[in-house]
Amino acid sequence: MRTVKKEALRLISAWVAKSTDPKQVCENFVPPLLNAVLGDYNRNHPNARDSEVLSTMTVFINKLENHITGEVPKIFDAVFECTLDMIKDNFEDFPEHRTNFYLLLESINQHCFPALLQIPPDKFKLVMDSIVW
Repeated sequence: MRTVKKEALRLISAWVAKSTDPKQVCENFVPPLLNAVLGDYNRNHPNARDSEVLSTMTVFINKLENHITGEVPKIFDAVFECTLDMIKDNFEDFPEHRTNFYLLLESINQHCFPALLQIPPDKFKLVMDSIVW
């Protein structure tokens, strides 16, 4: 089942990357997808979380840029703390999650920086601390 989810996320990422109307994609396609994918990622056991979710969110942000800024807090709430808990204790477990986590942070910073300013100060401090680690 995990392979099916991973391949579905790769297919969705490819479709979004090739789309030509970011506003349309963001308004009609992204919200229902985020509800399903992010909820599943957040609720799963750390060993069952697929790093492809982080990669897919990075593709969304890179392609949709400022059109997805309003959705970044939802993405952030669903993936940030649970992923950080997975990768902060040692540097050997979950290497794909670690890489995709920092690529996601980079894309948010590059394309949706105003969204970082909308998160609560304690979470913003956690973002800064995660970069320093």
